Amino acid sequence: IRPAPKILDFGGGSGLFAKYVRIPLDLMDLSTNLLRVGQNNAKNCNWIAGDGEKAPFRRGSYFLIVSFTALQNFPDMLKGMKEMYRLLNTDGFAIVTALGKKVSQELLMEIGEEAGFKCKPIDLPIEDVGIVCRK
Repeated sequence: IRPAPKILDFGGGSGLFAKYVRIPLDLMDLSTNLLRVGQNNAKNCNWIAGDGEKAPFRRGSYFLIVSFTALQNFPDMLKGMKEMYRLLNTDGFAIVTALGKKVSQELLMEIGEEAGFKCKPIDLPIEDVGIVCRK
């Protein structure tokens, strides 16, 4: 039996992604207040207080990293993307969105590619911009 792929919600303190997918995952956020709120939204997660620019995980630990509307809050968005790149295994992928009024689709693509990813834009019917990235 093969173990389930590991998933990380990178900056997902409120737990909304975990609430909707209802699968076990690791959820990391710098805000312990958001993590407390999130624990009420999803019970089956590993709730981890951590800095997205220096995450407390080993290289290549995750098959899927999701980061929804968090990256624009990082002091250094490139450091955050580089950290996602470090954490992603060679077969995995990352899905990243950012608030469109703070980050353009083009800038998000540039940051992802500068971090080492191969990225494709995602057309979203909301105010966020998004990319899907692979190593």
